[in-house]
Amino acid sequence: MLGAAVERAAAQQPPPPGAALRDSAVIVGTVFDTVSGAPIRLATLRLLDAGGSVLTDDAGRYRVTAAPGMLRLAVRQIGYAPLSLTVTAPPGVTRQDIYLRPAAIALPTVTVSAADEPARRIIAAAIARKHELFGRMHDYRYDAAVKFVVRDLAKPPDSAASVLVITETRTRAYWERPARYQETILARRQSSNLQAEQNLVTVGEIVNFNRERVDLRRYSLVSPIADDVLEYYDYRVLDTLIVEGRRAFRLALQPKADASPLFVGVIDIADSTYDLLAIDVGVNRTVRFNFVRNLRYRQRLRDMGGGRWMPYEVRLAGEVHIGIRLPGWLPGDLAFEHVASLGDFRFDEGRPPTELREFRVVVSDAADQPDSALWAGPRAIPLTPAESSAWARIDSAAHEPPGLVV
Repeated sequence: MLGAAVERAAAQQPPPPGAALRDSAVIVGTVFDTVSGAPIRLATLRLLDAGGSVLTDDAGRYRVTAAPGMLRLAVRQIGYAPLSLTVTAPPGVTRQDIYLRPAAIALPTVTVSAADEPARRIIAAAIARKHELFGRMHDYRYDAAVKFVVRDLAKPPDSAASVLVITETRTRAYWERPARYQETILARRQSSNLQAEQNLVTVGEIVNFNRERVDLRRYSLVSPIADDVLEYYDYRVLDTLIVEGRRAFRLALQPKADASPLFVGVIDIADSTYDLLAIDVGVNRTVRFNFVRNLRYRQRLRDMGGGRWMPYEVRLAGEVHIGIRLPGWLPGDLAFEHVASLGDFRFDEGRPPTELREFRVVVSDAADQPDSALWAGPRAIPLTPAESSAWARIDSAAHEPPGLVV
């Protein structure tokens, strides 16, 4: 999709970065090991007052956004002493590097410490809940809004200048056991450096963490709640918090060894019922994709009826480092974010679409003539001020007479 946009955007010169962050405080920095000085990947940073949390990327970098003021952060990672700190954050960007001290814990030669037992019990209960709930589900369908944005990593991340491509779609999807899926694009629009027929951005089959294995291209990763998960992951309770009005446990998961392709990150599991409420994971160093770095996958779930917790928000983000600047406008270092908002789930209605296959995307005949009100309807994903400005700039440049383009 990006390659197809190259030919039209070479003449687009972005204006100076705007003031998208005027009313927000952004804290950026890197989390380091105090002993080795090495960056710490996939550490958890939680905003204690504002709520929300983020993970550091593969280079130990983090970024949090909140209202200006005194912000309290809690930082944790398995194998390190937890740290709390307060940062004075005025509007704009504040840099705050963080240093974690390795936790010196002497353990006898056993495979499981007593401190791990609560987390293991929670995971065992979540596995049992998985079988109870999803063992009897045959099919479901849902509606979704999807936004996809590509940015230039060399430009300020919250600026209109960084935005290269934007697409939006509205879709309707059907899933049927064991793994048949069809998604129909009902409406779509895109920045004018992309043709409509090139915009096939959909939710895609939701990563189903209730399966035993999650397939990512050539890799098959053990799900964080697979039946045999305790053979592959170490778990630790990081915190208790409120998620979707429910008391929940936040657990860190980390591979026992890096020999196998596995996830690294945090999951939230409901107290008492042990439903999966949220997941925020990257992958370990064994999982390698050409040019792609800092891959991060997030799901947030809620009860969609009958105690069925399903994703209402799915985010996939990452970076593409080609290493050289390509001909035309496409830079060598890109960031992408794919965001989907899901709702109106219906379960076990049957009536699959005609010609249902293992995976199929269909485009409605009316997809390119939607009602403009659709983009502000239910589940709409608002454009940020920077994205709105960039979209207008890209479209304006595309419609300028050739002699006026500089």
